[in-house]
Amino acid sequence: MLVRSGVTNVVRKIDHNYNVTTYAGSSTSGYEDGVGTSAEFDEPRGVATDTSGNVYVADSVYSVIRRIDNAQFVETVAGIGGTDTTVNGPGNLATFDSPISIVAAPSGALYVGSNQASTIRLIQEVQVSAAGKARSSPRSE
Repeated sequence: MLVRSGVTNVVRKIDHNYNVTTYAGSSTSGYEDGVGTSAEFDEPRGVATDTSGNVYVADSVYSVIRRIDNAQFVETVAGIGGTDTTVNGPGNLATFDSPISIVAAPSGALYVGSNQASTIRLIQEVQVSAAGKARSSPRSE
């Protein structure tokens, strides 16, 4: 099982014997791709795993989506670090506004939720588009 620790800027692995290790990231906040603990995150929020075992992280402060592959290499797959806008397009040109949640669908698509922009974004084949807009207030029933 993988969990994120936004306070310590790492993604941790908990094995079936309840041993906890740092899978990626370091105690230093930042925006750096790299292997395992040489990579840096700044308040990682959502974490999701796809059917191939890749881990996706919504890095909220730098507003990017990061992938950790099976060799623990961390790379940015969508977003431009440090921007707080919402622009659709190819992954390297798309922007996010503080992504906080992420879900990996069996099809390989990723759904990313943003608290600031109240949107749900779709990443499919490295193309980012709108998938929906969150309600501004709960519906009374």
